[in-house]
Amino acid sequence: MKLLAPNLLLGVGVVPLLLAQQPAADPPEIISHYLAGVKEGRARTIPPEEVVTLIGRVSSLNLKGTMTAVRSVSEEGKLSYKVSSFEGDNSIKQHLIARYLSAEVEAFEEKSQNIGIHPVNYKFEYRGLLEQYGTPVHVFVLTPRFKKVGLFRGELWIDPETFLPVREFGLFVRSPSVFLKDIYFVRDYWIQNGRSALRRLISNIDVRIIGRAELTIWYGEPPEQEPAAASGNR
Repeated sequence: MKLLAPNLLLGVGVVPLLLAQQPAADPPEIISHYLAGVKEGRARTIPPEEVVTLIGRVSSLNLKGTMTAVRSVSEEGKLSYKVSSFEGDNSIKQHLIARYLSAEVEAFEEKSQNIGIHPVNYKFEYRGLLEQYGTPVHVFVLTPRFKKVGLFRGELWIDPETFLPVREFGLFVRSPSVFLKDIYFVRDYWIQNGRSALRRLISNIDVRIIGRAELTIWYGEPPEQEPAAASGNR
């Protein structure tokens, strides 16, 4: 499945088209299949080790920085990053990327709090089978039941063939760090060999000291030409 275009950050967006001839869908059954995929480990797969590329920008200050690192998850379930290289403005490295990674590591260690996309944590509202860029997806609006770090208000897009996640996006209801506020994100997944793996994460963050910033993370080798920065939320 191809990667969807990054059009869902703040600003003007593109509304997916409702398919004219969409088959009958049973929302509870769709969610049941989705949860089965999560339980079986086929959704949001995280490899033990992979190269990630982090690209940070603060457009208002004309700042940019790019970091390459190895992301590892130990047998004990500990997340860590080993930096391979960095190019750009140190303020991006210090105030944006380092703080984001620190918050992610801390949140990963607290994953036992159960913040997954599950009826225990969210209310699901089915929007229908929609098409964006030629790709059909089941769209669910997610409303968190609690104001807990890691939960968000937004949407879940599910592939109608495999019932695996294609995209998640929204606004976190609580910030994971005092240095990072109002985090709006888009997570895009690739479905390959019956598994859904995180391919790209785009975040729009209010960062203390440097202001509004955008952070794009590519999991695995990034494309030869990076797509244009995201600029819209439908």
